[in-house]
Amino acid sequence: MKSAKQGVNKTQTVVDELKKEKAALERENAELKLLISSKRFRLANKMGNAFNSLFPVSSKRRAVVKSMARQAKKLSSAKRRRALRPLMKELQSLSAGFDRVMVVNAIPWDVELKQRPHHLAVEFAKLGYFVIFLECTNYLHNLRKINDSLVTINNPELLESFQGSGKKVYFMQLSTIASISVEDILRLEKTVGMKVIYDYIDELHEDISGDLYHQRLIWSALPKIKPALVTVTSDVLLEQVEEHYTGSKIVVAKNAVNIDHFDFKQHAKLRPAKDLKKILANKRPVVGYYGAIAPWIDYDMLNALARKRSDLEFVYIGIDYGGALKHLELLPNVHYLGSKDYSDLAAYSLFFDCAIIPFVRGEIAKATSPVKLFEYMAAGVPTVCTRDLQECRGYDYVFMSKNNAEFEANIDKAIVARKELKVREALLKQADAHTWARRAKDIDKGLKD
Repeated sequence: MKSAKQGVNKTQTVVDELKKEKAALERENAELKLLISSKRFRLANKMGNAFNSLFPVSSKRRAVVKSMARQAKKLSSAKRRRALRPLMKELQSLSAGFDRVMVVNAIPWDVELKQRPHHLAVEFAKLGYFVIFLECTNYLHNLRKINDSLVTINNPELLESFQGSGKKVYFMQLSTIASISVEDILRLEKTVGMKVIYDYIDELHEDISGDLYHQRLIWSALPKIKPALVTVTSDVLLEQVEEHYTGSKIVVAKNAVNIDHFDFKQHAKLRPAKDLKKILANKRPVVGYYGAIAPWIDYDMLNALARKRSDLEFVYIGIDYGGALKHLELLPNVHYLGSKDYSDLAAYSLFFDCAIIPFVRGEIAKATSPVKLFEYMAAGVPTVCTRDLQECRGYDYVFMSKNNAEFEANIDKAIVARKELKVREALLKQADAHTWARRAKDIDKGLKD
């Protein structure tokens, strides 16, 4: 009897292992399908087929072309290395007094709306890191000094200046950035001893990042890269990482706020921006939003609401992302004020009677940790969110809406709540628990543990 039970248990163990293996293969197959269906892969496939037609495999023409390409690459590489030497020496000099280096591979430093990588870079510098902000698409500045502990560069080859330096070099790779290849990451891990932090910040979706070919390659290569740390910004992204790769320590580091920049008490004497002042003169409550005017916004709901509620002023601030602005009806009570610099945002948000985060239902909303949520909190403004924004749940005076009717009703609730000082103070207190300084310390602790 005992032997029979052992046999059954052994069989069940084998079945469970086979199920796990099947699930892993299904995930790999799904990722492969996403890769080969990307725009970049389809274009590369067409170009490859055209090249093979002109220069067939094993033909003399192909051999000549390959030989010429190798020579050109060698000459180009040697020339590039000579040009980089002075910059590498300067980088070595600037980082001389530091034993820890944090490279943040991100979007350009000078974007108007400062985002997660900018805030984390500043906070890492405060923690004693020499921070290098890698902005590969900035063709004007090869290397520039922001302050004594923060510089920007536009070429990852400059990081080879740390080879043999004895410094601890960390490389934060944002999941949405495609400016560096898997091969380059692996090479820098080997030559510089660089340790990777994979920062999984958003759902891998073409509405957010456009073509995702390179981003998916990095995601698929995590077992090869073996990050020292994986950071995630939401519970949904945490689940995805745990299903895909479990070889690294994971730290949940959700988005956050620079309190001093938005604190309604510190900025009590701040005046509204000129273009907002004209709207405030109408003496109607202002329902405000800033961020990307993007495809994941629920324009049908917003347009219907603006048509119905002529007693409210709707203010939208942000870049027209992917041409989505055309979906917003610019009615008399709807005001698109364009993109604003991060330094000017408080002159708008502090005067909102209610803030909104109106994402359409779907995977993007479920996986997003909105930076603006905590900035609205610091400004003392109650916020109304759509139902799938799971990371916005569980906060006081953040009203979740299961449908359009509740979204409208919650706006009225938020406008009333905004009038009470105790409500604004409660929001500010909540924001103070979610600062970029805290997030940077969590990541730093994750690297040390």
